[in-house]
Amino acid sequence: MKLTGELLRLLSLFEAHGIPAVPFKGPLLAASAYGNLALREFVDVDIVVRQRDVLAATKVLGSLGYRPADSLTDAQRDAQIVWGWECTLWNPELQVLVDLHWRFAPRYFSIDLDLDRLWTRRQCVSIGGVRVSVLAPEDLLLILAVHGARHCWTRLEWVCGVAELIRAHGALDWRRTTHEAAGLGSLRILWLGVLLAHGMLDAPVPREIVQRARADRRAVALAAAVRRRLIGGCLREPGTIKRVVCDCLARERLADKLRYLVRFATRPNEQDMAWLPLPSRLSFAYTLLRPLRLIVTHARLPSKT
Repeated sequence: MKLTGELLRLLSLFEAHGIPAVPFKGPLLAASAYGNLALREFVDVDIVVRQRDVLAATKVLGSLGYRPADSLTDAQRDAQIVWGWECTLWNPELQVLVDLHWRFAPRYFSIDLDLDRLWTRRQCVSIGGVRVSVLAPEDLLLILAVHGARHCWTRLEWVCGVAELIRAHGALDWRRTTHEAAGLGSLRILWLGVLLAHGMLDAPVPREIVQRARADRRAVALAAAVRRRLIGGCLREPGTIKRVVCDCLARERLADKLRYLVRFATRPNEQDMAWLPLPSRLSFAYTLLRPLRLIVTHARLPSKT
């Protein structure tokens, strides 16, 4: 209830400052999929804004006592907005963590959802008695599938989220969802989420969709591997090499696999920036430093991410 109240306060302030923002996961998923805030645990607040509004949104949060959870310099912060996809802010007084997103996955994951198009399809739900603008369930389904795949589905809760979203929205436009996923090269990622939700939790997926998902042998094999891990109690995310392999197997197009590998090797993140601080005029050099940082780090710590 505390986090939900803070989410509503932040959304109201963003609106007052002319910053379009929508929540996802957290209280939003509890309300739109489970139908009750008490039926899903969440420990932070996830809000997505357009990339051009990140600085303004950060200033609004700063005025309320939120501070970045990292120690990046101003120059690194500018680079983070260009190369990154989210930033985490912490309010020590309220003990609340906010994840501010401008993308739904790291850039190297090579799934570039069009925020402007998602914005035009927004809907409204009631959270804590307040009407809130949220993503359409078809878009949220794909985002949840991407989120689960990005973490190799190491938590049953992520499968539950997909299953309950499908259960709560019986009139899902599957044609639109599959068309969107196919255009992004993430159809196998969608099939994987569908197979897990339907196979493990009996989510009411249309027969035609289940048949199409089962026709993808790689998706079936990946779903079986995830089920074995979850049932066996293996909840630890794989190391870097295994995760890269998992991510590549989850993509159906060779071009997407190659793009993922190139971007993973060259797209910097906060760890790269913290490893070697550079002035803003040299931020382009992080694309060259990242491969070196990966080699140095994982040569010593091969089990780390």
